[in-house]
Amino acid sequence: MDRNKFLQGILLLLTLLPLCGQAKVYMIVTATNEQLTVLQLAERPVLKFADYEMMVRTADAEYTFDRRDIATVTFTDTMPDLPAIPTEITQLSSPDSQHPSTIFWQQTGDGITFHSLEPYTPVAAYTIDGRFVGSTRADVHGNATLSTAQLPEGMLVVRAGSVAVKVTSGVSRYEGQSRYEVPRTSHLEKTSLLERTRPLKTPRHLAPPADSLYVNKGQTFHVYDVDSIECILFQQDGNQDSLWVTTTRATHAFPWERIDSLTLSRPSFSPYTAAPTIYAEEKFYTEFGSFSVDTPKGLPWVIDFSSAKATGYVGGNTTPSESYLISQPMDMSRAKQVEMSFEYILRYARSGTANRVLITDYFTGEASTTEWTDITGSLTQGNDWATFYDWTRNIPERFLGESAVVVALYYSCGGSSATWEVRNLRIREIYEEIVVATNLNRNPTLDAPEAWRLEYPHLNEDTDNNLVIVKKTEEYGITYSLEWDCTKKSQRWTCYEFHDGIPDNGVGRSNGWMDDPDIPKAYQTHTEDYNGSGYSRGHMCMSNDRQSSEDQNKQTFYMSNAHPQYQAHNGGLWQTLENTVNRWGNNATFRDTLYVVKAGTIDNDDDILGYTNSTKTSAHLLVPKYFYMAVLCYKAGQYHAIAFWTEHTSQSITKAKPKDYAITVDELEERTGIDFFCNLPDDIEATVQQELNLQFWGIQ
Repeated sequence: MDRNKFLQGILLLLTLLPLCGQAKVYMIVTATNEQLTVLQLAERPVLKFADYEMMVRTADAEYTFDRRDIATVTFTDTMPDLPAIPTEITQLSSPDSQHPSTIFWQQTGDGITFHSLEPYTPVAAYTIDGRFVGSTRADVHGNATLSTAQLPEGMLVVRAGSVAVKVTSGVSRYEGQSRYEVPRTSHLEKTSLLERTRPLKTPRHLAPPADSLYVNKGQTFHVYDVDSIECILFQQDGNQDSLWVTTTRATHAFPWERIDSLTLSRPSFSPYTAAPTIYAEEKFYTEFGSFSVDTPKGLPWVIDFSSAKATGYVGGNTTPSESYLISQPMDMSRAKQVEMSFEYILRYARSGTANRVLITDYFTGEASTTEWTDITGSLTQGNDWATFYDWTRNIPERFLGESAVVVALYYSCGGSSATWEVRNLRIREIYEEIVVATNLNRNPTLDAPEAWRLEYPHLNEDTDNNLVIVKKTEEYGITYSLEWDCTKKSQRWTCYEFHDGIPDNGVGRSNGWMDDPDIPKAYQTHTEDYNGSGYSRGHMCMSNDRQSSEDQNKQTFYMSNAHPQYQAHNGGLWQTLENTVNRWGNNATFRDTLYVVKAGTIDNDDDILGYTNSTKTSAHLLVPKYFYMAVLCYKAGQYHAIAFWTEHTSQSITKAKPKDYAITVDELEERTGIDFFCNLPDDIEATVQQELNLQFWGIQ
């Protein structure tokens, strides 16, 4: 274990044990809502995480905090010097008439009103000791009012998204020395506290396991002798939150999101496991319930045959239609794993019809203007009106932690119509044992929001000189993504997906090469740069791989999606491998989703063949010495991976056999230094990257 990584941790939790002698023990909570809380702990204190809250038991009371508010927790036997209890309103964001988009709030006779929030943002009030007392949600315009009738007298903290305000309602009832609230002038940076004020050890006369630490993970319990514990650390590494328990013998790590409770107590304690949240449960037998219908054109979703039904075929005629069945916004801000499922019958689906499951965390109020993410995967077409099929998917990880998640069932048809019947739809939080530290190497998404997708390789750490560019269309979502090296004016890789939401509609080839407007002009390449160079413009995302619409196909002709290639390679060996991947990608019985990475080698001088000379421009484009592909197939819960490696030469190889160029993804990583499919859970990634199952791919 690399202890230096702990320097980026969020919380340091020292063992909650009485100090030797008669010293008093205090706990200090520094929270993200700008307050400092000091509690005098009981002789045998309990700190417990349950239902995503932190509970602290003191000598005479229990206090509950929203654990998302907590920045640091420390322990000391010295009472800190604190100013008097505040009685005035502390404002962290205020009205700004010059910048109306700034979040601001005002206190009125009816309550507390927030403006310019994100639509559907949750607003909640807590007493100073962390007890929840009331909540509401912003409307579609970003306005929310928390009624005074919901609020007790005293000082309250009100949270609205990233904004927190402290208000006094009536006469303050918080007196005495048990709690202190200290306003701060700016938001606290979450820092690591790795130094103890003094060592806390179990008195030696307490023989283990008289006192034990219980870590509750769903139905799995881990118990440690507290006398052996040196520290408990809450650590954030990239996007992975973990709990680390360091003992005198070993260090044990647990994924933070899976911990239901952490308790220091006597062995008789029975840890509490939070009940999973049900976000939506609709049978659709007689009504839509919490779902609503938005129909831009044609026929809407209806309740028929004890199910929600969408069709354009009524009375022997087809009506071109487009209709959405939309959920209410769901607060998944505390969720770590959510499953959506339903039963369905789908018949007469063909080209020109669409049946999709969509999701968004920013619903505009109108389905047609909302940017949706397609999570459909594959649907099975039935042969009768009696057999229902099961559809189950986990909500993508990037939507977990969001406060206004909306899902929709989307139906459309043109000249021909499909019929889709859905019943027993359920969206629920699930608890499953997760392998510790499942994604230590996954991509950061702060500067590249789409980088959580499975097709993405690990991003280059040189974010100042490398751009992540995403091409998408309104109808079919992401066309492909690429990483562009501005210094070398060359792409590092292109990645994309095949699934049923990106059909092959045979729209043809646009052939309209053009500059990429998403790249600053100083770093662009141009079609004229190839004039007289002896190299062709070699696609990475092939034109034939993007045949859903003309707009989608045109995006494959951005210059950023090309490398200089000998035409003998581009139209020979490379095309053979491209056609093989295209065949896999467009075969719905072979894959639910196919993830593809294509690239030429540009990172190392030894892997660069040379540079072009143009007869029209002064550009010298980098020519890769090798071209390669990495492919990942997901089908029915199983993953398989394969890679291809080719030397870039002018030799024409027209009868290439893909199996002769196949290698493992592990070997490809060794040759390129790039981490492929890094967003897979680490155990799955390790397995598939060592696999070379030619029989599965049909190329033995």
